[in-house]
This record gives sequence, structure tokens and C-alpha cells, in this order.
Amino acid sequence: MTNYVALLHSIVIAPGKRVVMADLRDMASSLGYRNPRTLVTTGNIVFEAPDSPLGEIEAKLEPTLSQKAGTNPPCARACW
Repeated sequence: MTNYVALLHSIVIAPGKRVVMADLRDMASSLGYRNPRTLVTTGNIVFEAPDSPLGEIEAKLEPTLSQKAGTNPPCARACW
């Protein structure tokens, strides 16, 4: 397993489109990512997943977030 960090831009500051961090964690879990955790209300999420290309993870996160939260923030991503 690899730890990934997704930095979701403007996820909590858009008027009327705030995303609850518990919902963000649930979304990551629904995609099969393990141990999702957020930092306060930053919109940043850390999770574990099998080693995958970053673009593949981004391609799963962005449309799911758009569908579930009605917002489409771009991901700035990193892994370690």
C-alpha cells in the first residue's frame, strides 16, 4: 500500500457548495481507498491505496467528487 495525499482546491470556500469532511472520507472509502483522513476542514485528504499512477487516482477522485458534492475542484496531488 502507498499513502497518497489529495489537495483539493477551494473545496470548502465555495459559497453554497461546502463539502463536509466526513462526506469526503466516505467518498474515498467508497472508491476503495483505505484509512481516509482529513485535516480539520482543509479539503485535504490522506488515504492508502495500492501503488497506482497518480493520474489514475485523480481520474477516480475528481468525477466522484463532482457527482457527490456538486463541485469540481482540481486535484493537486502528491504521494509518499
